[in-house]
Amino acid sequence: EYDEAQRKTVVPSDDEKEVERRQMLLAEYKAATHNPSNKRIYEAVNSGIHKPQFYEWLRGKLPSESATTQNFERFLREKKPPSKAGM
Repeated sequence: EYDEAQRKTVVPSDDEKEVERRQMLLAEYKAATHNPSNKRIYEAVNSGIHKPQFYEWLRGKLPSESATTQNFERFLREKKPPSKAGM
């Protein structure tokens, strides 16, 4: 029989699934946009996210329903290259 710790390693939690989904979304974005660094992404004026929120998002801590998450994920899905201020 499985104890609680073993069960968790076999069946990912919803949080783990969300982190995995976010990592895949970011990987797909990077693959489509010449592999920009995380820093390049969160410093881009068109990404709509700042460094602290970026890492909260990546760790699954930024709520899915937050406007920052929704806008950032839209930016990733649209696969627009990160742009610097003044460009």
